[in-house]
Amino acid sequence: MKEGSPITGRKADITEAALSLFLEKGYQRTRIDDIIERVGIAKGTFYHHFQSKIDVLEAVVLNLISHYLGLIEEISERDCSAAEKLTLIWNSLGDIGDGSHVLEEIMEDDENFIFLWTLIRKGLDASLPLHLQVIGQGLSEGSINTPYPEMAAKTFAAFDVLIFSACSEEERNALAHFVEKILETDRPYLTGTAKQDHNEVRI
Repeated sequence: MKEGSPITGRKADITEAALSLFLEKGYQRTRIDDIIERVGIAKGTFYHHFQSKIDVLEAVVLNLISHYLGLIEEISERDCSAAEKLTLIWNSLGDIGDGSHVLEEIMEDDENFIFLWTLIRKGLDASLPLHLQVIGQGLSEGSINTPYPEMAAKTFAAFDVLIFSACSEEERNALAHFVEKILETDRPYLTGTAKQDHNEVRI
C-alpha cells in the first residue's frame, strides 16, 4: 500500500476495529484475538492481511496520516514559491480534523507510547520526501537559502508532525510562535542563520 493511501475492503474493517480497541483498551492491552472477535472474522483471514499486531498498528497509523500527507502533497504541487508552500502547509495543518481527537485519546493512556511513537515516526518518514522537494524548489528559485537542505527539510517535517499531533489550539499556537521566532532570529543550533525576509527564507 502506498503511504498516505486510504485502506479499503476487509483490511479497512480490521484496521477500524483495531483503532477502536486501541483507544478503548490501549495498544498494549489489545490482543489479536480481540481484533478478530470485534471484526467477526476467522483467524486465517486476519493473518492473510497482517502478520502481527505491530503490522496492524502501522496500517492504522498510515490511515490516520493519509489526510495529512495528501494535504502536503497537494500544496507541494501548487504553482507558487517554495516559501509560500511552506507557509501554506504550516497554516493548513491546524485545520486537519481527521485524527486530532484520536491523538488526544492516544495521549490519555500512558501505555500508548508505542502507538504515539509509531504515528510520529511514520509521519516524519512519509512527509520528508515532500519537504525535500519543496526545499529543493526553493533553492532553485532563490526563495529559500540554506547550505543544509536535508536538515532544513527534516526540521520543517518535524515541526509539521508536531503541529499535526498537537491536541489543542493553544499547543498549535505555541509551536507556531516558536517556529516564527526561529525564522526571524539567528539560531546557530539549527543550521546557522534562520530568518524570514518577505519571500525569502534563510535557514
